[in-house]
Amino acid sequence: MPELKIDQSHSRPDEPTVLYLDGFVDSATVFDLRKKLDDLASGEPVRLVVDFSKLTYLGSAGISAFIEYSSALRDKGGDLVICCVAEKVMKVLTMVGMEKIIPVHPTQKDALASFRPSTEPQPVPEQAPAKPKTEFPVKRDCPHCKKDAMVAGPEVFRCHFCHKLFYVNEQGETAALGVDGTDTVKDGVWFTMQIPSNIVYLNSVRAFLTSILGESGYGSNADTSEIELAVDEAVANVMEHAYGMDKTRSLRITIFLTNEYILVKLRDHGLAFDLAEKVKEEEQTVGTQRKRGRGCYIIKKVMDKLEYQSIPDVGNELVMLRYFKKHVTAHE
Repeated sequence: MPELKIDQSHSRPDEPTVLYLDGFVDSATVFDLRKKLDDLASGEPVRLVVDFSKLTYLGSAGISAFIEYSSALRDKGGDLVICCVAEKVMKVLTMVGMEKIIPVHPTQKDALASFRPSTEPQPVPEQAPAKPKTEFPVKRDCPHCKKDAMVAGPEVFRCHFCHKLFYVNEQGETAALGVDGTDTVKDGVWFTMQIPSNIVYLNSVRAFLTSILGESGYGSNADTSEIELAVDEAVANVMEHAYGMDKTRSLRITIFLTNEYILVKLRDHGLAFDLAEKVKEEEQTVGTQRKRGRGCYIIKKVMDKLEYQSIPDVGNELVMLRYFKKHVTAHE
């Protein structure tokens, strides 16, 4: 599966350091980010520019890491600024008030100038040799039925024989998404998948979600990126808090998709919580340097309706509904 690549410019002691992020930052890859920031924060004071130009996704785990380390760097006489942020990532930063805590600049030149006006942009460092990519199209066995499937590129695919979904990465490696199947009903279609409570599956869930939205043609790019963010936060919340990172557990994701809205249900059998109280608590963190606790607030901001219930001996269920933007006014 794709991961997070972090490259660092080699600067003189009196010059700012530039970090280049390539990929996504979620609850799985944030550990690599934290390790790098730990190394930087443990030494001499660092003035750090983080270049987001190749960052495709940022969840609340990454937001918390940047806020925490910006404070740590400033305490030691350094600082942290961000530059070159893609529109979909910028929406997330604005949503949680992060730009009030960490300066965000449109270009690397502007970011460097915020430390010292005479500083010029630093060249992107050479990357270490990457794992070779597969040349597509290529034949791969469906991980469900083991029959040959011709795949056109790294994406989520539906097998023509068993009709189940699987993911193929840039190296041509396959991973079953655990989809039970789909049921077409009047005016919509159901998708159901069961996944282990393991954060390495978060990217597969996002890929699955964006794939079915893309295939259906429902919703805009803005719809897709925001729904992707909310579902990722909800699934990560179950894995971390309901199950305590217990990889032996599993959760069920059910999606009902129509041309007007998407409804997502998460079912788990872990610890329950008070959703309304959690959202209220996290609303107080917007624009503050609190280290954790923004996921439920993000879900509330993105989704139009939220319902949560916990039934003894049955489990917990979170229901999230989002009207596609062109239909919002008809349902308000």
